[in-house]
Order: sequence, then C-alpha cells, then structure tokens
Amino acid sequence: MDFRKETVRYCGHVQVLISSLLQPELLSYLFMEMKPFQLANNTPLSLSPNFILPVNKRPNLLKVLPSASIPIIDLNDHDIDDGQGPSPLVSKISQACEEYGLFHIINHGVPKELCQKTLSVVREQYLTKDHTKQVKVFNYYQKVQKYEGIEKVKMWSETFSHPWHHTEDFTHLLPTNPPQYREVFAEYARKIGGLFDRLLSLISRGLGLENDCLKRRIGERPRLNCQANYYPPCPDPELTIGLPEHNDLGSIAVLLQVEGVTGLQVIKDRKWLPVDPVPNAFVINLADQIQVLSNGKFQSVRHRAVTNKLLPRLSLGMFYNPNYDTVIGPIEDLIDEEHPPKYRKYSFKEYMEEFYRQEGKRRLPRLSLPMFYTPNNDTGIGPIEDLINEGHPPMYQKIQNNSYKELMDKLYRQQGARRRVEEAFELQHYECGLHLPCIGAFFF
Repeated sequence: MDFRKETVRYCGHVQVLISSLLQPELLSYLFMEMKPFQLANNTPLSLSPNFILPVNKRPNLLKVLPSASIPIIDLNDHDIDDGQGPSPLVSKISQACEEYGLFHIINHGVPKELCQKTLSVVREQYLTKDHTKQVKVFNYYQKVQKYEGIEKVKMWSETFSHPWHHTEDFTHLLPTNPPQYREVFAEYARKIGGLFDRLLSLISRGLGLENDCLKRRIGERPRLNCQANYYPPCPDPELTIGLPEHNDLGSIAVLLQVEGVTGLQVIKDRKWLPVDPVPNAFVINLADQIQVLSNGKFQSVRHRAVTNKLLPRLSLGMFYNPNYDTVIGPIEDLIDEEHPPKYRKYSFKEYMEEFYRQEGKRRLPRLSLPMFYTPNNDTGIGPIEDLINEGHPPMYQKIQNNSYKELMDKLYRQQGARRRVEEAFELQHYECGLHLPCIGAFFF
C-alpha cells in the first residue's frame, strides 16, 4: 500500500484528509481493526439512549463549514524582535489571543519524532489500561433536561489524566505500561515546560507587560496535569458528542492532535469553526484565568470535540494552571480610568469551588465571579435631586438613618433567603414603601 498517496475519505459530514503528511507510525492506529470500544468501567460504547443527546444539544455538523481562519503562528518569526516590547511575533500572538483565544504554533522547538513517540505511547496506554493511583480514567457526561428518563448523557470519549512536571522527577506517578511510557513522557514534559515559559513570556509582552509577569502571577508552583482524550469512531456523529462546549478553567493549554482526523471546534462570531490539525503544530488554548488576569483583553476560548464515522481520534493536552492558594485578579498595570477592573480578586481554590457548586453541563462560564459594588450601611438612598422635576416626580422614598442596612434587613426578612438570579431584576414592593429592583451584584 502506498501510504504517500493522498486519499480523501468522507466521515459522515466531516471530511478527513489522509495525505502524505500523515505519519506512517500512526497508520496502524488509525486503520486498526475496529472492535466495539469499552470504557475503563467495562461499559460498551454504543448508540444506546445513555449516549444520545437531546435534539437541542446535538452538534448540527451540517452547519459547520470548513474554515482556514484559525491563526497559524511561526515561532521562528524573529523579525525585529529584541525580546522587549512589541514585535511582529508578539503582535500576531496578541491579535490571536484577543480575537480567538486559540491559535496554532509551528517551529515550536519540540522535535517531531518526540511528538510521534508520545502519541504512540499514549495510544498504547489506552490499550493496556494499566494505571497507577495517580492516573485518573473517566468518561465525561453532560447534564441535560430530563428526557426519556435520562438526565445525564455520556460523552463519546474516554479520558485519562495524570500530573507532569518539566524540572522535577515525576516518573513514579506514571503508568508502567507500555514500558517506554515513563521515559518518553518525561522527555516530552521537559520540552513542553520550556515551551510554556516562552509562550507565557510572549503573551505577557502582548499585554505590554514584563516578560515574566504572567508566569509570576500564575505562581511559582503551578498545578500541571496532562489529559489525553480518545474518541472512537461513532456510527452516527450527529447524535453524540466527544466533549460538550466548554471553557477550560485554568490558565493555558498546549494541545497535540493526531494528524489527519478532525474533531476540535471553536466558536467565533456565534459560529462553530473546525480546528483542523496542522502538520507538526500545537494548538494553544487560553483558559479562564488568563482572561481574568488580562482584565478581559484576551479571551478564554469556548470549544468542543465532535466525532466521525470511520476514524478514531486522539489528542493530548498539557495544562498549566494556578495552584489553589494563588490569588487571581486583573493585573494592576492593565487597570486605569478607561479600563476599570472587570473582575474581583479571588483564590483559585474559590474559583474551583464555585465551579463545582454549579449544576449542569461542563459549563461555558460567564466568568461569574462578580464585583459587588454596593453602598455601605450608613448611605442614604433615594432619587438624585437633579433628576427630579415637575415632569419627573420622585418614584421612590428616601431612606434615612440606617438607610441601606434598613433596606437589606427588611429584604431578607421578607424573602427568607437570597433570591434566584433570574428574579433579581424584577420590580418588587416592600413594606418600607419602596418600589425598586433588588440588584444583588453588578457585572462589569
């Protein structure tokens, strides 16, 4: 068989190009005999009701059109780059972070052969299912409004995750099978660690900050973990999804995809765009904490993973996140009168606790850590005098004495509990004679 001959295969509505750029080492993986896949808990992967999404949650792949708009950035673009301030390379990264929150990088310094070996040992790990206590194996689900007796729909994928580090020895935390897994992955982690340092420096400069600013703000001891996702072929990709739409919770991720198989998609201008694999490239994905640190200038990207009929897909994400004690908030140098802070400060532990308190699917967060901007207890509240005249008489009674405290005390006595968000903006009547909306928080 001539593996250099380009062949076009259609997988449902997803066109998969297997070209001369596909690595021969991965062909056995892509074309291996397809047997029914079983999850680690021995649940067979099949189009049973537990895997089928409600109609309003299905991916609508016909509406996803091919796109070449995802930025591809060459890290060898050193033209007029003195390591300080803006340069063509920094400007391209900054623009991609603002417009997409995601981009490809090429000439990144991680050897092609090492990337191939890493994907190969990860694939073998899925086959052996030999895990240490530090290796977590799981299947995501999406919480849906109950239909046909089902409230949780399983994703058409399986994930395993474990820690990594680029300077410390972490090999004892890794699987022992396949035998070369620890050696290969440790070398890959060292290279990716250096790549993260460079990326954080370039993104910092894109914000007009010092090279090491973002790395310092994320913290000296970041939480580092990898996550491999395996997506078996699906008989009907329109009924299922590999991973539902979501934003990553941490700071930044470096994603390695098997070439020749599409699946990753991002939303841009309310439309889903495919992020097709680029030969010898990584996908760089910004997450929630970069959006907060940049005061909203750079975007946490909303993305999902879809399936196809014929070919399995494998991806490997390396995540760089704050530790739980790290305090996150807009960087002070990015705040001024024209750019007030959009988010309050919080610990990453608090952020994660808020995430787990939320119900529903793996969320698209609204970065809902609000800034509260409220009067103090002694403030007198009432219509501003300059807004009152014969045509616009006062609509509300002014509260004196304890003022705002008096209002809040009566509110909680009447309501019995903090009201739901969807009620917060409704006009209500209270015994104190006011007619005003109860606004618990202002989102900036």
